[in-house]
Amino acid sequence: MSHSSLIKPAQRGDLCELRQTWNDDTLNATDPAGNTALHVAVMAGRDDLAKELCRRRPMLLMKENKQGNTPLHCALKSSVHNESLFKYFMQAFSQVTVRRLGANRDGESLLYLAADRGSLESVNLLLQRGEPTDFVGPNGWTALHAAVFRRHTEIAEELLQNDPKLNHKKDASGNTPLHYAAGYDDIEMVNLILNTDEDVGYLLNVDGHSPLHVAAGLGQTTVVEALIERCPGCVTLRDNVRRNALHVAVEARCLCVVELFLVKHHPMFNGLVRDQDWCGNTPLHLAAVKGDSEMLGLLLTAGADADANSLNHAGLTPRDIVDLVGSVAQASSTSRSCSSETMMERLLWSP
Repeated sequence: MSHSSLIKPAQRGDLCELRQTWNDDTLNATDPAGNTALHVAVMAGRDDLAKELCRRRPMLLMKENKQGNTPLHCALKSSVHNESLFKYFMQAFSQVTVRRLGANRDGESLLYLAADRGSLESVNLLLQRGEPTDFVGPNGWTALHAAVFRRHTEIAEELLQNDPKLNHKKDASGNTPLHYAAGYDDIEMVNLILNTDEDVGYLLNVDGHSPLHVAAGLGQTTVVEALIERCPGCVTLRDNVRRNALHVAVEARCLCVVELFLVKHHPMFNGLVRDQDWCGNTPLHLAAVKGDSEMLGLLLTAGADADANSLNHAGLTPRDIVDLVGSVAQASSTSRSCSSETMMERLLWSP
């Protein structure tokens, strides 16, 4: 029998027509995308019809379409997501272990989808059923990554109470949930994560960036202050090109973050202004390239050395660079082959 005998009525929500035609064959029929009538009813927001189909054939909840989505996945992904329908499905599914469903073709588990969509009730239902919390989904994300990214604080709290070790899980780029919270200036989420385990403030992504590097480069002063207060040792961390968070803030011209670093009189901060990256550049070298007099003044007041004691690998001091900025800009204005920025990069970033 053609799949259309159930699929089309399911799209319309025509329960009467469906009751006239359904049998074992039609209930198991699929459209070319692998969807059963139950998939279609869920995606169309036909809750009454979906419940009726589920009552008739509970095992349809196990049926995957060609994207690997079961009706349970569809219920969470639907733009008309109804928590009561998902709860109904979970109750009907009580004889089957949720773990058997796994993830769809995109790597999305039920818990990941519930966290991503902000469905706290669905998250709690899945946790009560023993859904694995550390399942790795798209881009290496866990459900906690998704909750933090979407700024669903209550869901993140539930996940951390269930499995505090989620804090340390890294995605494909090496980012922990705290890296994302730091980047979004979400101080509530940052404190929630740090309250579980402050050591996560010292974890690095594939670029060697700590959460402090991320926050500093984006000018997130509230998060920067929280991180240096609760994880003061993280200010000494270097990334893959040996830059500390002050380097990053100066490069990004985040003056407010630079001020914050320099007014905090913590012993660990003393060496930040003199730290050299892999090309020998101190934060003052980077500020000199920007030609930012206010930034230069802050760094010099904090003890940065503009003269011979801070040569980079190109043999230049910050003072040399300040002198060169004008001449390079003038030279580049008459050159069609090389911009001033490119010329300065050749001087600064030659190892």
